[in-house]
Amino acid sequence: MRYAKRLWPFLGNIRWTHGWNGQPAITADDYPNLTAPAPGLMACIGYNGRGVAMATAMGGELARWATGTEPDILDMPVRPARAFPFHSLWPIGASIRIAYGRARNALGI
Repeated sequence: MRYAKRLWPFLGNIRWTHGWNGQPAITADDYPNLTAPAPGLMACIGYNGRGVAMATAMGGELARWATGTEPDILDMPVRPARAFPFHSLWPIGASIRIAYGRARNALGI
């Protein structure tokens, strides 16, 4: 809430009744991964910032899968979860981009 007020000072002293926070999990192809990370474990990961809507639809697919529907009949393919190459370097990239934006702001660009 403090961050939102700092970003948008014109909000003033509004009363917050609800909030949400989180980091979106993304995939290289923008589709969620319906996956089996271990025997007997089924999951859908990587909603790419559309988790509320997609999780509703994917919950149905997970239920179908869990109750015996063969993976090749599901509406989404079952595939292994894959890590992004160089994902561990994201904090460095984010820091560089933030510094770049601050420098542009300071220079009035």
